[in-house]
Amino acid sequence: MTTPHYPTDLGVFDAPPPAARPNAVNIAFLLLLASTALSIIGTVIAVVVSPTDFSVPPATDEGLTPEQLAQVESITRIIMIVGVVVALGFTAFLVVATFKMRLGRNWARILLTIVGGASVVLTIVATVSLPALRTVGSAGDVVVLATSWVQMAAIVAAIVLMFRPAANQYFRRH
Repeated sequence: MTTPHYPTDLGVFDAPPPAARPNAVNIAFLLLLASTALSIIGTVIAVVVSPTDFSVPPATDEGLTPEQLAQVESITRIIMIVGVVVALGFTAFLVVATFKMRLGRNWARILLTIVGGASVVLTIVATVSLPALRTVGSAGDVVVLATSWVQMAAIVAAIVLMFRPAANQYFRRH
């Protein structure tokens, strides 16, 4: 007995073949993930390796008692922890948006462009306008500054790649 042969070509019921993802989108995806990794590395170095940047002046300089100094240091540490947790949560959201961009979601491309552009502008403004960032106090400071600038370059390249003609067609189809 032979098995019946059914036609595989159903004509109008066929789904269109999935659009091939352009290399520009794939490279932008990798650059955005690299930027995220650099952001995490910079945060870890800034908080763990260079905690003196967040220290409180000695009690004699500010007229604080030892108890008040301990309270100020505790509050400073709590604020740092909350800040790191919020930053990591935002970073996780951006990673999700990066994966959605890779799938062709235009809203994710726009979101990443806005956030990335703001990050680039803030990095430039902070580096140029804040005297503390122009002076290098430790090796950790050099690494943080270098990762910020490499991260900024990766973001700019990713934004450019996300708006290449092939990428624009890819996002229009999804």
